Amino acid sequence: MEDWNQQHPFSKGLHSFFKGMNPLGMQKYMEEMMANTIPKNFTPYQQGGTEERNKENENIEVLETHDFIFVRVHITTSNEADQTIVKVFYTPSLAMIRNYPKEGEELKINLPSTVRRKGGKASYKNGVLELRMIKDSDVQLTEIDVQL
Repeated sequence: MEDWNQQHPFSKGLHSFFKGMNPLGMQKYMEEMMANTIPKNFTPYQQGGTEERNKENENIEVLETHDFIFVRVHITTSNEADQTIVKVFYTPSLAMIRNYPKEGEELKINLPSTVRRKGGKASYKNGVLELRMIKDSDVQLTEIDVQL
């Protein structure tokens, strides 16, 4: 019975190749290469995709569950009159808060999934505006004929 190592195409030079390697040097090289290619402000598994989060958006949290999308906005205003003029609108892919952070301005929040046009609710408690929207599970597909 033949030894399986003799049939492997890389078996002849593979042992000598690994014998000359320095594992600590390889690890240092990989760490330097990863540090140079990955941005410094990259935090994995965070909502927002490739968009950079600026200071204005640090007060926004977007949470997606199986059935709902929740958006929480920490409203930091000392004047209660400013809080009463805030208006909330949403489309299937975008939530908009008018008159926030200042009167006349508008905050737009991209939603991670499409939502239904009806059934959304908003509540305000302890300085946090929370929007709850029902996810739209009905994916609308359109077929395109292909001429072959």
